[in-house]
Amino acid sequence: MKNVILNLAMVLILCQCRKGDIGHSEICQYQIPPGQNNHPKNALFQDIIDRYVARGLPGIAILVRDGHGTWAGSGGYAELSEKVPFLPCTISKVASITKMFNGTLCHLLAEDGVLGLDDKVDLYLSNVILKNVANSRGATIRQLMNHTTGIYDAITRTSFYLALLNNPDRYWTGEELIEFAYGKDPEFDLGTSCFYSNTNTLLLSLVITLQQADPIGKYSEKDC
Repeated sequence: MKNVILNLAMVLILCQCRKGDIGHSEICQYQIPPGQNNHPKNALFQDIIDRYVARGLPGIAILVRDGHGTWAGSGGYAELSEKVPFLPCTISKVASITKMFNGTLCHLLAEDGVLGLDDKVDLYLSNVILKNVANSRGATIRQLMNHTTGIYDAITRTSFYLALLNNPDRYWTGEELIEFAYGKDPEFDLGTSCFYSNTNTLLLSLVITLQQADPIGKYSEKDC
């Protein structure tokens, strides 16, 4: 189990550290999964894609793996101006799918006894973050995952989007990104309601990263 987690972490690190060029989309080489045309919901899946493209989505891809095998389909364009088709192999931003990765890794760490879902993040995060991100002190890992912390959503801050637009190819560390939530008031008192905040997932990723670097290791007094 630990080898799986470490391998996933290494893949993420290697992908993040690689400097990419922002150029035109290219047609990727795609092979249809064996037996796809015999999938009983072949036409249904493709119809869903076609309907959403007709409604205005520029490009979309779907992958389904069930008891009938693997089905993958797509529609629309990866680049509208050049009419580059959007294929199942087209590379896209992972966006909020990252939240599922973080949640899965967190549960795996909990299964291995490395952390507890009801641990307070005070055990894992630096005092700098706890002091500057309202409602982070005292919040549990479970509350980060179910969005009941009330912590401000950093990506709603105008300066966040300006920074991304001005530095489209920059690699941001979690510690740098969390600063966009510094000094912002929470949406509500800790644990009293529910509010979707990307900052929760960012804090969770920092907890996971710390465990990858030092599985024993919670912050000591000298770190605070």
